Amino acid sequence: QRGVPTPKRRIRMNLKNRYKKLSLAGKFSLLSILVIVFIMVLFTLIVRFFSEQMALEIARDGYIGRFEAVSNNCMNLFSDAERISKLLGTNDDIIKWFNENGELNNQEYVEARMQVEERLDYFDALYMNNHFSSISIYTVDGNMINSNNIRSNSKVYSAYFSRFVEGTTDVKWVDLYRLPNNISKTPGIAYVRPYKDYKTGKIMGYIMVEYLSDILIDNFSPLQYGEKGKYIIADYDGNVKILTGEDENGLISEESFFEYSLNHESGQTTVIDGEKYLVTSSNIGTLQWVMIGLTPMSSLTEKS
Repeated sequence: QRGVPTPKRRIRMNLKNRYKKLSLAGKFSLLSILVIVFIMVLFTLIVRFFSEQMALEIARDGYIGRFEAVSNNCMNLFSDAERISKLLGTNDDIIKWFNENGELNNQEYVEARMQVEERLDYFDALYMNNHFSSISIYTVDGNMINSNNIRSNSKVYSAYFSRFVEGTTDVKWVDLYRLPNNISKTPGIAYVRPYKDYKTGKIMGYIMVEYLSDILIDNFSPLQYGEKGKYIIADYDGNVKILTGEDENGLISEESFFEYSLNHESGQTTVIDGEKYLVTSSNIGTLQWVMIGLTPMSSLTEKS
């Protein structure tokens, strides 16, 4: 019916009439109460905001510290590969194998091969499993000797190895993730050092130290922050190697955080699927890879 006020309108009218009936002192008291309530709410929001910001800064700094620790672990791994290959390259039995294996009779060949195998077995026993996955000695004429854990696959490894060693004249890291038809059950990386005859400078063979994915995943695992946090290991082209503890094939070059991650190592925030994330990154220049951590801001607050 026309002229009948709605319930909301009646409430507004009642409040308006009651306010009109208040004395000046009453109106002033009501206004004071409203101002005090407003100030208290505002103060609470400000305190909460700055408390969260302080907590996030503390968590952010701690998380960036994780990247520094993992980067140091990577440097140790690279140093181990260099040290192991150098030591093997100065061993008399291995030098003899590189320089003379084509000139040995059958008995001498078997004896020389056994001596090299014993040297590789010694390194297997000397270093813990997380230092490397396997070692291979490869001559330019195609003879390969492997450490004990892959010795039964020597012929397969020989064909596999020859694909990326050809033309190598200096030490290099090989990204096994990018090799098609990788014979390893899990991909990884390999350090290759040429052995040169010290008199002629001619390359006589190669020493390879291999690191399969399980060692790399163990190295990168501290990058995961909480149950909701993720980390990505990718090359500079955005090809994903590892995603939160699992081997992964994918491309992130179009993601908004990727370009930033290549050029900055401090944390920034971004929104992914409607949730705000802290993005932290660090480059692994030796491999031309980048480590990227993606952690929900809510998780950082909870943890801190």
